[in-house]
Amino acid sequence: MNNRLLTTMLAMTCAATSISVSAETLFRPRASIGYSSYELKFTGASSGTLSSVSYLKGGVGATIASGKLYFDLGYTGSLGAKYDDGVVADQDFLRDDLTLTVGYALPNNVTVFGGYKSGTTEYTAFDEPNTTLKFEATGPYFGAGISIPTGSGVWSINGAIAILSATLKDDTVGFTPYDASADSVGFSLGAGYTLTFDGGQGLSFKASYQTYDYTGWSDPVYTIPDIEETILALDVEYYINF
Repeated sequence: MNNRLLTTMLAMTCAATSISVSAETLFRPRASIGYSSYELKFTGASSGTLSSVSYLKGGVGATIASGKLYFDLGYTGSLGAKYDDGVVADQDFLRDDLTLTVGYALPNNVTVFGGYKSGTTEYTAFDEPNTTLKFEATGPYFGAGISIPTGSGVWSINGAIAILSATLKDDTVGFTPYDASADSVGFSLGAGYTLTFDGGQGLSFKASYQTYDYTGWSDPVYTIPDIEETILALDVEYYINF
């Protein structure tokens, strides 16, 4: 596989990219800094916001490519995030995301990919100041992307569908805590631009939007309405090729 195919294949998923030391293999560690706007809310007749916060985040990851196949592992986490829960301002807010992706290059700068994602949100419940609420969603995702090489850089767009299972739990003392579960089929859209430098280094600028509707909640005590999760993210990644 030639160097340009390596470049365009990895740019499909908005990963940073450059010319490989080898035309057939690539190892690329990366680090990122970014901004996210996150919202978790009830929908329908019981509409109301569970949490809404904007925060800085940091991340690390690595890509291994061989031939037309690549594997990618990535992690991002919130950095000192705070939010106003309506009762006490500047409550701690924690968000972690982990993804594992496998992709394959097709003709005409098209890539198909699939993988597994996990996202966890922890924060103080808005109506119970001494209660930490934990929302976690995990499951597989599948998608495709296309890239447009331009000089030393590559523009890319991609889309994916995720099939997630979620849990909603808290550590309430004195009342029966949440212990609920639900499923969602949601989607994500992404776009990016990768700029290549000499020496196997580069920068990638990314934007992504995710939305998931969790329905049919099962809880032994409470009746929980549908919950919508939306995430808007902007990231800058630095990478180096080996």
